[in-house]
Amino acid sequence: GYATCLEAKDLPLLREAVAVPLSDMNTPMAGLFPEFEHLEMYASRLPGLPFPQLLEKFAEESRLDDGKYFFCKQDPMIAIAKLLENVPGLSVKDRYNFCTAPVDLRDEVAMAALLDYAMKYCSVIMVACIAEKSAVSVWI
Repeated sequence: GYATCLEAKDLPLLREAVAVPLSDMNTPMAGLFPEFEHLEMYASRLPGLPFPQLLEKFAEESRLDDGKYFFCKQDPMIAIAKLLENVPGLSVKDRYNFCTAPVDLRDEVAMAALLDYAMKYCSVIMVACIAEKSAVSVWI
């Protein structure tokens, strides 16, 4: 997989953490979450199932062996999926990408912005983004 940091100054710490051999870690369990390709394959077997229900059903039917792994909590992803449920024109890939956006579910402004962005995305409309105190337009 891939990992990165928001701040470049944190990269050495990340590299140090990733370099620790698994056998040296004192971690009893590891959390797993499906990649898009897993959900895409699963969705192809259940055509027409709304994305929030697809996520829930996938988690219910997943099996993890030997007690070393657990299925990561997906409540935030399901909440975003429900928010976007009535947005027309989003593919399963689009929905997955929007549902993995780092957004605070308690922030109504952020959730409204995510919904607005998704609506504009599926309508191929310009979206205004704020960067470094200056507005820029990006074509999506």
